[in-house]
Amino acid sequence: MSQQRSQQGIRPARTIEPWIISSECRDAALQLQKDRKEAGLSRSQMAALLDMEFNNYNDYERGEAMPSPAIMAQIRDILGKVKAGLLAIPNLNREV
Repeated sequence: MSQQRSQQGIRPARTIEPWIISSECRDAALQLQKDRKEAGLSRSQMAALLDMEFNNYNDYERGEAMPSPAIMAQIRDILGKVKAGLLAIPNLNREV
């Protein structure tokens, strides 16, 4: 069944597997997801605002890596500015 779904282009939902990562990483990942969504940002937009590769930021939200304290400070600063309307959300549409 999952093979059929993959062939049809439907991706199964990803979950954070608690036996693979620590509860600290899981909790941090879930909080990042929640905060980013509340600010109205996509993962791609957040990565762009942090000036980092999408895969690096994605690892934070999947609990596969923990952001350094400096990166966390940047994330909090960006989210605060976006929520306050002081920072524009980047438009990542690549129309030519």
